[in-house]
Amino acid sequence: VLVGDRPIYYLLAELDPDFLELFKVQVDFEDEVPRSTDAEARYGRLLGTIAARSGLRPLEAGAVAAIVDRASRLAGDAERLSTHMRRLTDLLREAEDRAAKAGRDVVAAADVAGAIEAARVRSSRLQERALEDICEQARARLQAHRPSAHRAHQRVLRGEPVRGERHQAGQQVHHACDYCA
Repeated sequence: VLVGDRPIYYLLAELDPDFLELFKVQVDFEDEVPRSTDAEARYGRLLGTIAARSGLRPLEAGAVAAIVDRASRLAGDAERLSTHMRRLTDLLREAEDRAAKAGRDVVAAADVAGAIEAARVRSSRLQERALEDICEQARARLQAHRPSAHRAHQRVLRGEPVRGERHQAGQQVHHACDYCA
């Protein structure tokens, strides 16, 4: 048995000639299901079952509704629910942890909301770090190009022609060069 995403399946099938011989039966699960009252009720029962089997606190109705809403957001469509249970199970466990720390016997909607916010903050920290790395690389590139930009600026100030560089020939410069600071 091999479990994975569709792109990985197709990549393995394309690159490994023995793959389709070894894994003859392909089972495909939907990534999303249509959102309906019945689907929401089944989703709620599934969440309750996961909580019970995992030894987690029971879920209040508001907590179930919040997780169902999250499943809809993960699907990217208000009319569908994501079937990627790993993310939702992780959310359920984090909400359970918040309920335990608050001394509650059940997981409340506030616990789910707090868990979603905590995940968002963690995710944004990673994005911020990535942006900081990009900015640092840009600064390093600017530093590497500073000498030629400075020379071009000096030539403009002397009235010399400059081609293909930061300052255009004949441009009257009334400010300090950004690269010379």
